[in-house]
This record gives sequence, structure tokens and C-alpha cells, in this order.
Amino acid sequence: MSLIHHNYVQGDYHEFDVQLVDLSCEQVVGPRGGVKSGTVRNPRFVDLTPDELMSRDGLNQQANHIYSLLLEIAQEE
Repeated sequence: MSLIHHNYVQGDYHEFDVQLVDLSCEQVVGPRGGVKSGTVRNPRFVDLTPDELMSRDGLNQQANHIYSLLLEIAQEE
């Protein structure tokens, strides 16, 4: 979402809204208190505001972390 925010919300398309679709299942609580995911998905749209998205610095840190992990995996092969 941060990539979308940087490239579209702050860039040429800053007037556009950012949304995501939540496809998670509702949780079902069993008779003994156990919790599991239900079988029915009820998609819902979630509107995001700029303050809910990662900053550019945070995004760069995450990208560097993922890149480092990928390099470690590649070196193990």
C-alpha cells in the first residue's frame, strides 16, 4: 500500500483515493471457546488515509530488509 501511496497519492494522481479489499473470513467461536476462521468471505472495502500508510523512509527500510533476506536465501543455495 505504501508503494501505491507514494506513486499515486503523492504523485500525479494525488486526487485519487486509496482503498484495499479485505477478503478475510469472520472468526467463529466454538462452544468450548475455540476460535477458527469461518468459511464465508464477505469482501469489504477499506478506505485508507495518508497517515495510515508507511512513510517513504519506512518503506525503504522494509525494502532493504527484504532484499537482505533474499540475498541470504540466494547464498544458501
